[in-house]
Amino acid sequence: MIALCAKARLEKLPENEVVELSSFILGIEIFSFYELLILSDTIEQFSSEMIKAIIQDLSHHHQRLANRTRYRKIICQIACRGALTCIQEGKEKEAQECLALVKAYCHEKDAYSRLIYPFTKGYYCIFYGQGEERLLGIESMKKVIEIFDWEGSINLAKTYQKLYDKYVKNYNFPQWLSDILGKDSI
Repeated sequence: MIALCAKARLEKLPENEVVELSSFILGIEIFSFYELLILSDTIEQFSSEMIKAIIQDLSHHHQRLANRTRYRKIICQIACRGALTCIQEGKEKEAQECLALVKAYCHEKDAYSRLIYPFTKGYYCIFYGQGEERLLGIESMKKVIEIFDWEGSINLAKTYQKLYDKYVKNYNFPQWLSDILGKDSI
């Protein structure tokens, strides 16, 4: 599984390896931190239907996992990555479920989860918002990167800058959305 995680971070996995990962994830009754780490590294490989099933399962175990900081952070990361994937696939309802899970897991003392939610919500607004909401989505994403940088979390700032570049700067938006966002100026 670790080899598949590493490969998944670098490229799109072939169908047989995604099936192997899916079988592994679906066979888990209670997630340990190890399984959550695997899921965090591979969730972008799954279909929106599989992501929805995973998110619903994590929501079901909310009370047991939400009180542990490291579980809460990794689950927020999983749900945010799942939301980004669902948004790109045009699956608004599934993306909303992912965002709802992140919001449920956010904790007032948890700066990380409180920052990755507006980053992902900003991306959601770019695709599903109206007019000014889309531009505010971009600003929200940039603001999160600035905050990570300001607080000295250089690795997080770099990670989220890479995500911003992948999902906004270098993403091939539909023409109508590129025109609205002024793609050349992003």
